[in-house]
Amino acid sequence: MDLSYLLSNLSIVESICSNLTFSEINNLRISCRLDKIIFRMTLQSSDHFPIVLKYIGSDVNLLYRRIKESGLRKALFRTVIEGCPNSLITILEMGARLVINAQNIFRENALILATKHNHENLVQILLNNNANVNPRVQPGKSALLVASMFGYLPIVKKLVENGANLDVITEHGLTPLMVAVQKGHYLIVQYLLEQGARVNHSFQSALSLARIHNRGKIFRLLLKYDALDY
Repeated sequence: MDLSYLLSNLSIVESICSNLTFSEINNLRISCRLDKIIFRMTLQSSDHFPIVLKYIGSDVNLLYRRIKESGLRKALFRTVIEGCPNSLITILEMGARLVINAQNIFRENALILATKHNHENLVQILLNNNANVNPRVQPGKSALLVASMFGYLPIVKKLVENGANLDVITEHGLTPLMVAVQKGHYLIVQYLLEQGARVNHSFQSALSLARIHNRGKIFRLLLKYDALDY
């Protein structure tokens, strides 16, 4: 039977590799392009990472080459979306820190994706590994903006504590504070104000948004911070 076909099945890969020496695995990888097959499998499920990385060998140059390719970036994104902390730690330890701020086709990095899916523990892991809280992406692509929009207060706090820009602006001229006002997330509005978020902007008014969206409690809170309605 074609060995490449066998290697497309993870359980067979594990049983084969567990009985081989490193030299035999290395020869097998070279002769059957095992590295490409393994990385293709990682895209199927992030649960594969611990097994896959265990048997891929210690060829650092090989890993770094793969890191530069889209396969590992996609695998990183999939891991974050699925919310697998152990797999995320594993892949970061194997060198994915080099692509931790990489973006997908929607200009979303791993930190934004973790925030979007409310994976608070993964957000912390990414921050611990120097994920950029203020990436240079198109307007509107900020983890703090996402957390403020969805009402994820614990994540908002983590991001702010790690230096997130309180006044980052979306392409529609909205800041995290304004987004939270629109959505009616009182506690987030309160926290951002306490942290020094700018209330009045020349292009938009948080107070007017509170009035338009009938956020009475937030409206009164904003008045305490000298918010203007225009």
